[in-house]
Amino acid sequence: MDLRDLGLLFPDGLGNPFFEEEALYSNFRFARTLALKERFNGATTEEEFFSYLWNQNAMQPILSKILPMPCKNKKASEIARSNGNRFFGARNYELALLHYNISILSAPHPPIIFDNTASVSANKETENLCTGEPENEPQATGTFTDESGDSVPEDTTESNANDEQQKCCNIANAKEKGVEFLYEEFVKVQKTVTNLHEEVTVLREKVSCMSKEIATLRERVVATEGQVFYPGKQSTMDELSAEAESKEVDTAEYRELALAYANRSAVLLELKQYKECMEDIALAFKYGYPKSSREKLVNRRKKCEAALETGPYVKLVSYHCLCEQVALTNPKILGASDSVELSFTPAKGRSLVAKTNIRPGEILIDHKALIYMGLGQCPKNCNTCMVQCYTPLPCPNCIMAVFCSEACRTEGLTGDHEKECIPTNYFLDSAEYFFLQNLMMKTTFAKLKDLVPKLRTEAATKPPTQLGFNEEGVYDPSDYRAFYHLLTNKDYHEMDSLFNFCMKAVVFLKYLLISEKFFVDEAGNPFTPSSEDQIFVGGILFHHFLNAYGNNGIALEIETTLGSTTFKPGVVGNVFSPTVAMVNHSCYPSATLTTCGNRVIVMATRSIRAGEEVTLTYIGDLVYQEPETTRKQRLLSNFFFLCHCIACEGKWSEFSPDKSRRTFKCLACGGPVNPKLKTCMDCNLDFLKSNGENVYDLEEVGRKIGQATQTFLQNWMHKPVTTMGKEEAKSLTSIIEIFDKYVYPPDEVHLAAQRVLVEWFTLSRRHYVKIKGF
Repeated sequence: MDLRDLGLLFPDGLGNPFFEEEALYSNFRFARTLALKERFNGATTEEEFFSYLWNQNAMQPILSKILPMPCKNKKASEIARSNGNRFFGARNYELALLHYNISILSAPHPPIIFDNTASVSANKETENLCTGEPENEPQATGTFTDESGDSVPEDTTESNANDEQQKCCNIANAKEKGVEFLYEEFVKVQKTVTNLHEEVTVLREKVSCMSKEIATLRERVVATEGQVFYPGKQSTMDELSAEAESKEVDTAEYRELALAYANRSAVLLELKQYKECMEDIALAFKYGYPKSSREKLVNRRKKCEAALETGPYVKLVSYHCLCEQVALTNPKILGASDSVELSFTPAKGRSLVAKTNIRPGEILIDHKALIYMGLGQCPKNCNTCMVQCYTPLPCPNCIMAVFCSEACRTEGLTGDHEKECIPTNYFLDSAEYFFLQNLMMKTTFAKLKDLVPKLRTEAATKPPTQLGFNEEGVYDPSDYRAFYHLLTNKDYHEMDSLFNFCMKAVVFLKYLLISEKFFVDEAGNPFTPSSEDQIFVGGILFHHFLNAYGNNGIALEIETTLGSTTFKPGVVGNVFSPTVAMVNHSCYPSATLTTCGNRVIVMATRSIRAGEEVTLTYIGDLVYQEPETTRKQRLLSNFFFLCHCIACEGKWSEFSPDKSRRTFKCLACGGPVNPKLKTCMDCNLDFLKSNGENVYDLEEVGRKIGQATQTFLQNWMHKPVTTMGKEEAKSLTSIIEIFDKYVYPPDEVHLAAQRVLVEWFTLSRRHYVKIKGF
């Protein structure tokens, strides 16, 4: 295993000191050799594996190189901007935009402070200015104190029939305490308060008049000649410049950020993205773009304004989604259909099975999941809504997240991302690291310390069908408990593989230690955990690296070019869902998985009878066309089981539509019917001599299937899937149901109809349309 496999990323051009010393490689190789030779000193538990490696002397020089350092880097930003300039000069605008995005992502950024109280107060102040009402109503909080020190609330109620009686009571009570009550002075105080109320009323009227005058002045400004229309507001050119200058931050510290935004605005103008160009110009001003060079940005903005006045423009990338979230109401498995339930068999372990008959096209799972999008050089998906964004806004603290809008950035920085954001240059870019960072930072050390011992007891004492369910007996895919109880397959991994996972856990624990965000007390202050606590957390990390490996799905994104009917699906990441992880594999799956934003959705692609397993493919679509030995070896190497699905047992890879005749299915057992003898080859049911609901007229059914075949070939075989609506999809599912009931697989038309349904389902989720040449 090479250290680079750990996924440690550094900004382009900065070099990587972690890999520069040959001594580190020697220490790493020594630790690996020692661990494998001694087989981790006979370790059996996850904590024992981790403890052995963590405490090796050869590990310390490696771990000492992982130091806390600021995530944002001026030098990295400058290098990326320089690369962008080079591509911009060569008119390669796509790569220029990419490197300007990297420059913005890497540049030091001022903190973003969200003060909800201040926002509310500001809103109240604005509303009061318009209505003439004071920000706060006068509150009667005055008190007076008698000689004994007792505090008595000041009476500010309106005069009524009980006033005199109450006053007498007050005087009597005061006299009983031996206090001479100066009632006349009290009356004077009341008169003073009344006068103050009258003055406040007069001031309110004055404020109301001033508000009307301000509104009139605003109308005059709007009517002024030479005004321009800027996205989201109306203002003059001078007002825009003044506003930007008044809000700009320190020009020296954040100059790289301002330059990156300015340069990105240049490429956006060339790409005719006028609104986005103007937004970047405003951000360049905000973060201190040099005043001596602002004239060119002002001229660039004028070009955008002129272009926007002539008409709309086409975005580089737009997305479309016909996806409607289905309300799934399974009381035992959240985010799942009522038609499925959890089952267990010794041969296959836990699985989802149909509780009732399921039709093709039925949604079986729909819930929010952890979805990792590979970052590459720069993240391209919004951290909050997962949509592709070609002009992203950065996280002010780290380089792991981008946002498509201020709204998404606010939601992220005040929500989920705030918990997982760790500013460090040793950013780990892989699906497993993403999964652990999300899981650990949201769960917290204090919760793990209390919860994990209980979960270990559950794993040793509870039956498999109860693992992952909370105290109320509900399987919640967002609950840490569900993730913890996923299989690790630790006993099936080779020792070399165990070392790789354990080494990742070692590096990640160091990562958590230097972050100072995971090991914190109740007040949020970081502390150094004890050696026992470090080993405890390390064992948990090792556990999750193991179960993340075999329990993730594939995240796809669908793209096309403007004006084209050809769609290109691509694997862009991984999906982590405990519910999906319980769905077993088949080379002829009964369901398909896709994502829409941060939701994972599973749909049935054919009929599933009650009691039958819901299955997905782990190794790709149309995998049944591969030789059985090849795909069985892939499954055994990666998932530690031998597949005995219908495609493997029936050797579908040898299936040839040109040489094979259609085979009917027995309704009694689902086996194939001999077309000559007209008997089931599995249960020997005789279709000529028997009668009942499981027997049908083979010739009549043959004509029905022939009709369905003709309809499919005419309507869907050679037409773009994009033209299919919901009603046509329903008609397609009816054809699939006919084949499901009467035709024994594999059948060419049956398989083709299922593929069309999968394509339609995938495209009805979120898909992207790009302009030509980008």
